[in-house]
Amino acid sequence: MKTTLKLIAAAITATALAGCASAPEPSPQHYSGVLLYWFEGQSFRAEGETETWAFGMSPEAMQVVANAYPEGYQPSGSHTVIAVDVEGELQPVDPAVHRYGCVGGCYNHYLTISHVIRARLLRGACQTISARVYFASNAAALDAAATAIVDGAVSEVRREACNVSRVSVVGHTDTVGAAARNLELSRNRATAVGDALATRGIDAAVISAEGAGEERLPHQAADNVAEPTSRYVEITIEAPTAETP
Repeated sequence: MKTTLKLIAAAITATALAGCASAPEPSPQHYSGVLLYWFEGQSFRAEGETETWAFGMSPEAMQVVANAYPEGYQPSGSHTVIAVDVEGELQPVDPAVHRYGCVGGCYNHYLTISHVIRARLLRGACQTISARVYFASNAAALDAAATAIVDGAVSEVRREACNVSRVSVVGHTDTVGAAARNLELSRNRATAVGDALATRGIDAAVISAEGAGEERLPHQAADNVAEPTSRYVEITIEAPTAETP
């Protein structure tokens, strides 16, 4: 029997694993659907079911899932999942022999995922990432130090697989020179940083770049004061919600 289900990954809990008395089913059932694979456990709950099932993957299926991880990805929590289109065979567990083992209880079903059709990473919610890029006087080009800061911000997004929804890029200048010229310079700085983020994989559609000129500085100075700490672009990367399948 071929059935399409949405298989939902779930952490292993005592409640989910309680109850091992179900009788074995007479024969395996074949399933295809979407598995949402959390990193804190290797179990799932089928839609409409109350109990948690265990699952395993063939080496070929595991490789397809592994390929969905982006370069540099280092999961730090349970907020990120892999969405996988799968095919597998549901085997009934024999409670008398605990064929597939028990962890705090025993599973009533076990799904062997034999084939992964497609796997993709679902981006997770992350804390706001902030970074400040500094510039030389009258300069709008990123030097090595500024480039390293941009690279660091993007690396953090990749490492956490953040579902970025908004990136604010605001340029600033010191008070040397005419205010109109400084406003243009601050815009050029913000554009340079926004472009650098986009070329490194941040979606350009979510990047908002603006110039504040010599206004809105942390420490407002008098006119014509050369202040290196006022020549910067503020980057704010927001990812408040996780991506849904």
